[in-house]
Amino acid sequence: MTKYKRAKREDAKKESPKEMSIRIGTISDDFESLKTMCKNKSIELMNSLDLEPKEQMQVLFWTGGISELIGVSTFTKSEAGLMTFSFDDSQSTL
Repeated sequence: MTKYKRAKREDAKKESPKEMSIRIGTISDDFESLKTMCKNKSIELMNSLDLEPKEQMQVLFWTGGISELIGVSTFTKSEAGLMTFSFDDSQSTL
């Protein structure tokens, strides 16, 4: 019996939105400090993410321990290759 791997069909690939979750801080930290930590981590991530032009990625920031949503950073890469992010804390559960 021969072992073989079945080739994946290129047309079977489905695009899925990129998403990542990061735990940062605790619920005992004040909200402004948590937002600052999230924005600093977003700047750090902006330099390491590899996105295609016009591609987006969302990073959800949660508190450590008891999970509460702090906010969501949305990363986008322009056609010119410029990476940007926006931080939205309106969905926070704190």
